[in-house]
This record gives sequence, C-alpha cells and structure tokens, in this order.
Amino acid sequence: NSTAVIIAGILLTPILKPIIGIGLGFGISDRDMIYSSIKNSIIITVIIFTTSAIYYLFSPLGQPSQELLIRSKPILLDVLVAFFGGVAIIINYSRQQKAISFPRVIIGFILIPPLCTSSYGLINTEPKFYFGSIYLYLLNIFFISIAIYIVTRNLNFPNIKVFDWEKKRKINRSIAIAAILMILPSSY
Repeated sequence: NSTAVIIAGILLTPILKPIIGIGLGFGISDRDMIYSSIKNSIIITVIIFTTSAIYYLFSPLGQPSQELLIRSKPILLDVLVAFFGGVAIIINYSRQQKAISFPRVIIGFILIPPLCTSSYGLINTEPKFYFGSIYLYLLNIFFISIAIYIVTRNLNFPNIKVFDWEKKRKINRSIAIAAILMILPSSY
C-alpha cells in the first residue's frame, strides 16, 4: 500500500523479464535463455544496487525505518509470497489479456525493497541488513523462477531442446534440493 513501492516497481521492471527468462528457460529446456537471463539479472541487479547505494550515501536517513527492518529478516512467509507471485506472473504472461501493471507491482513489492535494503546495510556498515536482505532478494528470485518453471511444465509449454528423462530427473532433484537449502535459513 505504498505509492513509492509501486512507482519503483513500475520504473525498475527491467529485472522482471530476466527472472521470467530463468524460470521459463528451465521449463522449456532452453539453455541459451537461461544463461542470457542470468547474465541480464546480474547486470540489472548491479545497476539497481549501485543506484540505491548512491542514494544512501547522500540520504539524510539516520535510523533504519520499519520497512528496512522488515526486509532484513526473511521468514517462511516470504517464500510463499515469492512463489505465488511467480505463479501469478507466469499465468498473467500466458493469458491473452494481460494485467499490465500487476507483475510490476509484484516486482516492486518483493524484489526492489530487499535490494535497496542491502545497499543501505553496505553503506551504513550494518551486516544484518546487508546479508538478511541479500538473502531475501535471492530467495525471491529463486522462488519466482521455481514457480514459473513449475507452471511452465504443468501448462505443457513446448521444449526447445529434448533432454533424456534421466537428465530431467537430475535437474528436478537438484532444484528440489536447492529449494530446501534456500528455505532453511528463513524457517530458522
């Protein structure tokens, strides 16, 4: 319910397409899409982080706000928000009539604030803000991508490259193990 978050989400949505590309790339077995999406995600993340860090260098913000505190302590609910946000994003993109601003608001709500909080933590040398919010940011990207992957597989999007079933099982197993490892710190 924050105008600033919604505006930030609308302005900073270039990060949305690479995240969709990661999940979709895994879902349709397109290795080139996965690599280019990861590369673009990293570039956009660095740009947003740097911009936010410059802001915090000159910001008169003295004490951390409640919004910063929330983004520095990820909980299990954050996993669910990211996962179902990813489901909503891919369903929206797979429909004929799309709700244009909906995915932007999701990105503005669950991705941009943790990344900005991490830059606050770095600039103000507060490790709990930096590491907690970076973890939340990565958790959000991971579970949005997982949701997109799962929906893509269940909607039977056509594969670009045919993998043998054994290799596909190994990938699925690796994703499941990575998901469990990503959830553990937030459940603590």
